[in-house]
Amino acid sequence: MYRSNLYGSLHKSGPIENNLILFFTGIERSASEILNDQDTKSKNEDPQMVNNLHRIKEIGLETRKYLEGQVDMLETFLISIGN
Repeated sequence: MYRSNLYGSLHKSGPIENNLILFFTGIERSASEILNDQDTKSKNEDPQMVNNLHRIKEIGLETRKYLEGQVDMLETFLISIGN
């Protein structure tokens, strides 16, 4: 199966596209409020916020690693961060 990405080019679907389901929970939040809170707390060196942002960065880097070469391990990783 072929799908179009955000930029319109076609690529062959792989395991992720065939096995990933996204859910909308109905919960909405204002991104600008969240970003303002993160910015203020980061500038004030709030330890919990700084740790949270470092953790988000780690999760992003790990996810990228799995998407680039170890897609079969992504499920295990996502389950581990959800617990």
